[in-house]
Amino acid sequence: MRNRRSLLMLPTVVLFTTASLVMGSASQAASGPTRIYSTAEIRAFNETILQTILDLRVKGYGQEATTQFLELHYGLHELPIVQSAPTQIPLSTVATDAAVNPPTIYFDAVHREGIITSSWQWAKSGEAKIPDELGACKVAVNPCTTFHNVGGNDAYGVSTSRGLGWINFSAGTIGAGTNRSLILTDSGPGGAEWKGQDQFKGHPGNPQYTWDYGAEVSGISSWNGCSTVQGFAKISHTWSSTDVTGFSIGVWSIGFQWNSTSNHWEHASQPGNLFKPTGLGC
Repeated sequence: MRNRRSLLMLPTVVLFTTASLVMGSASQAASGPTRIYSTAEIRAFNETILQTILDLRVKGYGQEATTQFLELHYGLHELPIVQSAPTQIPLSTVATDAAVNPPTIYFDAVHREGIITSSWQWAKSGEAKIPDELGACKVAVNPCTTFHNVGGNDAYGVSTSRGLGWINFSAGTIGAGTNRSLILTDSGPGGAEWKGQDQFKGHPGNPQYTWDYGAEVSGISSWNGCSTVQGFAKISHTWSSTDVTGFSIGVWSIGFQWNSTSNHWEHASQPGNLFKPTGLGC
């Protein structure tokens, strides 16, 4: 199936503490922030986490290894798991198209902010990434030497099982030697959605695709209560003349609309672990 791509979506809900921005001792961090951080400083830190996650995905880190790295280098600590996520089931019509990892949740005692982060990774390469309309890219003797759009915009969203205080949204992709930001299209107490144009150049023996890896990092200012919470993520891919034209986000709901009934698909993760919030009044 040339227009299908295999991906690993790795949603993670993160609330973090970072040694690089901590002004004070670990004991001070545990009791609260040593100073008030500006919105610009927190956003810069979130962007650092976003780029770190993307770099780790490129290096082949799985979710467990990524969590360990973030804890070691940025002081992120996983919240208590009340109930583990169910066994993963591919949600594509072709069983091997997508594998999805559930969210993970952390807390940042220094900045008094939560972070929800999720990510994906394409698994197939070569001709599987080349849409039919880019026929010239399908032979090594005549590769596409410049970037070509693959359909219209692709889309990505993340949602939680109840409303939270979402703030400071960042999302981006890495691939084909490029880092690109995604555009926030919708947000609310239930989550957030983004869109971006994916592009391809090269040929099956040397595929270069800008959406090889992607991630989002969103801040949480309040748990809105201390009851348990979990999340899931969804990605939508288009090709040919199909484009994502509509977005809707809500509690436990991620919706996309297209300008065509064909030449698109979407994949969603299974529900993640059920976590018990700590910090931010809990």
